[in-house]
Amino acid sequence: MRSYAFALAALCLSLAAVSCSRSNLRSGLPAEEGGGGQGGSGGSTTSSGGTGGLPNCGNGVVDLGEQCDDGNSVPSDACLPNCTLAFCGDGVVHVGFEQCDDGNGSPGDDCVSCAVAFCGDGFVHVGIEQCDDGNFDNNDGCTTQCQFTGNKCGNGIVELGEQCDDGNISNQDSCLNTCQAAFCGDGFTFVGVEQCDDGNATNTDACVVGCNLASCGDGFLQTGIEECDDGNLVNGDGCDSSCKTGSCGNGLVEPGEQCDDGNGSNNDGCIVTCKLAVCGDGFTFAGVEECDDGNMTTNDACVSGCKAAKCGDGFLQTGVEQCDDGNTVGGDGCGAMCTLPKCGDGTVDPGEVCDDGNLASGDGCDANCKPTGCGNGVVTSGEQCDDGNGANGDGCDANCTPTGCGNGIATTGEQCDDGNTQSGDGCDANCTTTACGNGIVTAGEECDDANMSNSDACVGACKTAKCGDGFLQTGVEQCDDGNTVSGDGCSAMCTPPVCGDGIKEPTEACDLGAMNADKPALALFNNNTTTPVKPVVFGSDAAIFYNYFSASGHTGFEQLNSTIVFLYANATNKALSIFVEHGIDFTTTGQNQAMSTVVMDFTGLPSASVVALSDDTPSEFFKSSATSVHGDWSFQQNTDGGVISGLPFPGTWTVTMNINFTGAVNTWKYQQGGTMGTANNILGTAAQLQSFDTPSLCRTNCTVPACGDGILDGGEVCDDGNTSGGDGCAADCKAF
Repeated sequence: MRSYAFALAALCLSLAAVSCSRSNLRSGLPAEEGGGGQGGSGGSTTSSGGTGGLPNCGNGVVDLGEQCDDGNSVPSDACLPNCTLAFCGDGVVHVGFEQCDDGNGSPGDDCVSCAVAFCGDGFVHVGIEQCDDGNFDNNDGCTTQCQFTGNKCGNGIVELGEQCDDGNISNQDSCLNTCQAAFCGDGFTFVGVEQCDDGNATNTDACVVGCNLASCGDGFLQTGIEECDDGNLVNGDGCDSSCKTGSCGNGLVEPGEQCDDGNGSNNDGCIVTCKLAVCGDGFTFAGVEECDDGNMTTNDACVSGCKAAKCGDGFLQTGVEQCDDGNTVGGDGCGAMCTLPKCGDGTVDPGEVCDDGNLASGDGCDANCKPTGCGNGVVTSGEQCDDGNGANGDGCDANCTPTGCGNGIATTGEQCDDGNTQSGDGCDANCTTTACGNGIVTAGEECDDANMSNSDACVGACKTAKCGDGFLQTGVEQCDDGNTVSGDGCSAMCTPPVCGDGIKEPTEACDLGAMNADKPALALFNNNTTTPVKPVVFGSDAAIFYNYFSASGHTGFEQLNSTIVFLYANATNKALSIFVEHGIDFTTTGQNQAMSTVVMDFTGLPSASVVALSDDTPSEFFKSSATSVHGDWSFQQNTDGGVISGLPFPGTWTVTMNINFTGAVNTWKYQQGGTMGTANNILGTAAQLQSFDTPSLCRTNCTVPACGDGILDGGEVCDDGNTSGGDGCAADCKAF
């Protein structure tokens, strides 16, 4: 490979006109040219083939735009076929100047700067060389064969980068297996030199500074092992020879200690707090004290002098002794067992009437040391109670029976007490005298609720309440007239008269029960409710009353954003019509009626009915069949509507109205006639106008329809509440 260098030198000598430096070869620029070449401004970058678009390339004359022109198309000479100068990296081997040309600038392949790669050219030939430092020194890490030198820690030779190399892999001698000199803190124990080496500078573990094993007295506190380490093994200085802090129980009497016997016993002369044992310290000194409860109290189990409490010691032991007079002699106010004198001890003491030596009752001397008997406070045979006195009414009466009805003693709240609970014997079971009203049902009584009220279930004379007895039973009867006859204002069931029950009462003109009905001459049925209505009455034709001008109706009932429906009767000929008006006229009212559309259908009309007027055009309101009329109006700033005439009056018919709104008009109302003169809202989108030509026999309020009663019934055209003619309604209510 070293022959590559000589070949390159020979090549450079042969290039008389071109400077042969490694940098020039790598850049691909001939030295004698100031420009051109790859990427130069003086020529094409095309490396071979064609003329690069130059029309005279190849004529042997260097023309404008050409770097050269040798008159041939040979690609391996100094002038390429496209009349540009050959250069290193153009991919064509320039004969006599280049050994190779692979057309790239990679320094790691077989061709480097248009010369064949060789060891020592300074470029690592990938896959061939391990290194290439461009020289022939075998001692600089890269040999003359372009291989790394054989440096290896452990080969016994101290080489570059090694402090030592002892040829082994031991870490316990002076040279580690990393070929570095051993030192304290390297983490390896140097045998014969170091006691330990944990690789850190911490002095609180098992290996301290100097690579010495930690020990008590070395001045370093070993965590988890020592309580202290003051650098010596002297006791009594706060840290003893075991590296324990000076403490009670270590067997050494230290400052602040009265004693230290080195044990955990509290029952000897030195307790665990290193204090001398004393009476009252709460620990019993074995062989010296009987007890020690830690206090100087004399009423518990351990008294002064640390002696165990006992009867006769003169100290009253709470909860154990009743008395303690310092001796165990009885009869002196405190018994030999330190108990107080009591009933049943066989001695009659002050306050006792008897004492038979036991606490049995009923044996002549009861348990309270009183003679057996009622009133001594002890319940014995034959007694139900005994409260120790002879008073009555205090819960236990003088006969030693519980206070109560039937014990033979009349006490507060009792009228009598015959010693039994039998009723009807003059003194009833509730200790009241036998009589009606005492709450006890006895002979001759149907009931007895202990009161004299006649409005409940038991009336006077202790009789059971019933309909027809003349007494009104609250919550049960609505009336009671002393009989069970209907039609006299109170029914046989003691209920007041009800219109519709089929019984004609004095206050009713009629009552047909389920046959009662209302049949008004005219009615509006809407939302499941029938409302009697009256027509608007005027003495002119319906079309004249509509009063059409300025494209609007002017009946006086128009309302903004509303549809008004009403019945109109001509007072002259009784002709009945249905009026419908939508919105209001801006011209005459100044009210702004916004754009609206209303669609209505009238069905069930009598066949003789006609559309008498359509506002504005006939196409908006017309008969769609013999019994139907359809209306479809769109309007703004005026009204729209129409009139349907020819309805029989009186007559029997039902006309159904359906409506739909779009725009500002969105509600509809029925305009009442007569003296009412009000417009009532119609709910939903459907309603019916009804007419009856005959009245009912009896209205639902149990009145008989009649001309002059002010109610417009079927068959009437008017009813002004009287039967006088000439006042706008005929005397027979058949004409205006």
